Amino acid sequence: MKNTLVRKFSFLLLFIIINPLLTLAQPQDQESPHPSQFIEGFPSIKWGMNFDEAKTAISKTGAYPVSIIKTEIAWDGKFGDSFGRATVLLKEKGGVNQISLVLYGMDKLEELFKNWSDNFTKKYGKADQKSENKYSISSVWKLKDNINVELRKITDPNSPVININWVKD
Repeated sequence: MKNTLVRKFSFLLLFIIINPLLTLAQPQDQESPHPSQFIEGFPSIKWGMNFDEAKTAISKTGAYPVSIIKTEIAWDGKFGDSFGRATVLLKEKGGVNQISLVLYGMDKLEELFKNWSDNFTKKYGKADQKSENKYSISSVWKLKDNINVELRKITDPNSPVININWVKD
C-alpha cells in the first residue's frame, strides 16, 4: 500500500512540475481577436470593458463616440482605407461583448470584401462556416476566447456596405 501511494504521489508531483514547462514550450498567441489586428489606430477597447472605459478608449483616438443607451456606443470614421461606422455593444453586467463595423465600399465593394476575407483567412485560417443565399454572403471564424468573427456582404446590388462583427460569447 505504501508503495502504491508513493507511485501515485510521485506521478502527481511530476505532473505539477512538468505541466507548466510544457505550457511554456508551446507557442502562445496572447492577442485576443480584435479589429486592431487589422486597422491601425483602432481604439484599444478590451473585451469586458464597462461603458465609460470603452467610451474613453474611443475618444482617445480623436473619434466622437455617441450613445443613447448605456449598452451601445457608435462613431463614424475611417477604418483602414474605408469610411464607415463602428459600434460597440455591451452587456449590462458583462461589459463589451461585440464590436461591429459597417464599411462603405461603393464601387469597390467586391474588392473590399475580398481583401477582408483574405486578411481574415491569413490571420485566422479557413472560415469555420460559409453561407451564401439570395440575401447575403457570410463567412464565420470561431476563434479563441469564445470570439467569433463574421464577414458579411449583402447581395443586393444597391447595398454599398460590408459588415464585420467580432462577438464574444
